[in-house]
Amino acid sequence: MGTNGIYGLSGSGLDVESLVKMGMLNKQNQYDKMEQKKIYETWQKEAYNGVYKDIGNYYNSLSTYKMQSNMNAMQASSNNTSAVSATANGAAAAMNHTISVSDVASNAYLQSKEGVTRDGGTIATSTYLRDVIFKKVETGKDAQGNYSYDVTFADGTKKSVNGSDIAISLTIQDEKAGNPANITTYKLEYTYDQLMQDDKTLSDFASAFSKSGANIQGNYDTTNDSFSLYNKTSGSKNIIGIAAANKESATLMNNLHLAQVDSVNNSIGSEIDFSAAPTTSESKVIENSAISTSLKDVLGFSAAYAKNDDGSFTVTIQNSAGKESAFKGTLAELKDKNLFNLKITDTDDISIKLGDLVDLSGMTSSGGSLDAKMSLDDLADKINAIGDKVSASYDSDTRKLTIKNTAGEAGLALDSPD
Repeated sequence: MGTNGIYGLSGSGLDVESLVKMGMLNKQNQYDKMEQKKIYETWQKEAYNGVYKDIGNYYNSLSTYKMQSNMNAMQASSNNTSAVSATANGAAAAMNHTISVSDVASNAYLQSKEGVTRDGGTIATSTYLRDVIFKKVETGKDAQGNYSYDVTFADGTKKSVNGSDIAISLTIQDEKAGNPANITTYKLEYTYDQLMQDDKTLSDFASAFSKSGANIQGNYDTTNDSFSLYNKTSGSKNIIGIAAANKESATLMNNLHLAQVDSVNNSIGSEIDFSAAPTTSESKVIENSAISTSLKDVLGFSAAYAKNDDGSFTVTIQNSAGKESAFKGTLAELKDKNLFNLKITDTDDISIKLGDLVDLSGMTSSGGSLDAKMSLDDLADKINAIGDKVSASYDSDTRKLTIKNTAGEAGLALDSPD
């Protein structure tokens, strides 16, 4: 008998536990059948769900089967998916496309062109802002315990100030707006007490740029004694704009010897002078490398003209490969010379005229170069004028021209020059 057996009948010789199990065998069989039925019904339910799902997928396939994207499926691939991705719909034509990048937009970036200057005389390695700005500081205190200071600049000029007066005041701008009235600016300010009593350093000053709310990061490299600022977002609209409101602020910025860095060409420009009293924050705007959005520059064309003896003009367009096309006529005739057609839909296209591509109004002398006229925004507007079947837009931040077409194929056809 097991250790958990039934007690109280010792000496009877009966295996009571086995007798009980045998008596309950019929109920155990009923329980096992119920459990098997439960498992079967669970499997049956899962099978029905699978059937319902397959029927739903089949229905969806039938509803979209007749669409052009499925009946005439096309595929697009890129040989460099890290830079460019491609998709195709049923209206896509079988062709190869090449994308070339002529300019890369880098972040707006400023860096010290030489080590930081300390106007504090012998303190050549100090990182305190007061030693960068002032040659000498004399501290006083009134009966209430408030500090006052007599400061001397490197040029010998002196100034008496209270500790609560504003010593450093910069207006910061991180984005260029189309309307100057809509420009968002940020303030970075330190009082004299913060410079003298709180011992603000160049590292504190670097951190203050990001804490100001502007999308600008600052850094001070103690090893190289170099200060740098950069806009954390690239794109032509993202800039570094700084205006110094007083002599102390201008002295600090000038002693950092900041210059614009061209990270694309790995070069650094001339130092920026913050001494001139700015009227707006636009005065010290530092942008990343200028990127042309004119159709002429995007296509890589150059344009020049010469005046003929009969009073007409000859305009020469040259592409990046050196191939030239010449157009002769009066100013009115040249404006309407067709350069190429952009086929937008099966029935609609737009013509790019010579007068669209370059500005012909300046052709008054014997000859010279011609400026660009049509921008990518202008090209998008011209495409949008076709109607509801097609839309176009140009994003200056991503430098992407997007054309959406729901009415057929699109292609580019170049007309032969006259």
